[in-house]
Amino acid sequence: MAVGGAGCAQRFRALIRDELLRLVFDHWASARGERLMPSWCDIDPAKMKPALPLVWAWRLDETGEFVGRLAGERVIGTLGINLHGKRPRELFPEEVARVAEARYRRVLGEPALCHMRGAIFVFDEREGQGERIMMPLGPEPGSGGGIIGATVYEHPRLWRGIVGRTPYDTATFIPLKEES
Repeated sequence: MAVGGAGCAQRFRALIRDELLRLVFDHWASARGERLMPSWCDIDPAKMKPALPLVWAWRLDETGEFVGRLAGERVIGTLGINLHGKRPRELFPEEVARVAEARYRRVLGEPALCHMRGAIFVFDEREGQGERIMMPLGPEPGSGGGIIGATVYEHPRLWRGIVGRTPYDTATFIPLKEES
């Protein structure tokens, strides 16, 4: 298997509609360079400053569980709680936490890029449309790697009555490894 080159990045970037999400992805891609993925220490918040309110990250702890590392202001406002130091099952209903963790594990383990567009947070009263990206982060001392992502979310009052909504679970995965 060879490291996915420009083709993977171009295919993924073409899926992203929101400019701020593209900014986050472009920084991730630049930080990885010729490697399969960057690590957390390669990420420079200043390079994606306008998008920071949308950014979130999880790290894989020593027990193999995802723990919240970072949540931007809009993420905290949408969730109503900061995910820092918390596990997905502490934030989301069990079924939603299971789906989220499976996606995180796929992004980190395969590894792959993940793009989602459609209904976000349909499990509670904050139903609305959004777009989300997820990218893997490599291991570093004290962490088995993790996930960095960003979510653009439109609140329900802006979307009432819209027909033909895309379901939340619509996710596109693009592997970072190509057959050699």
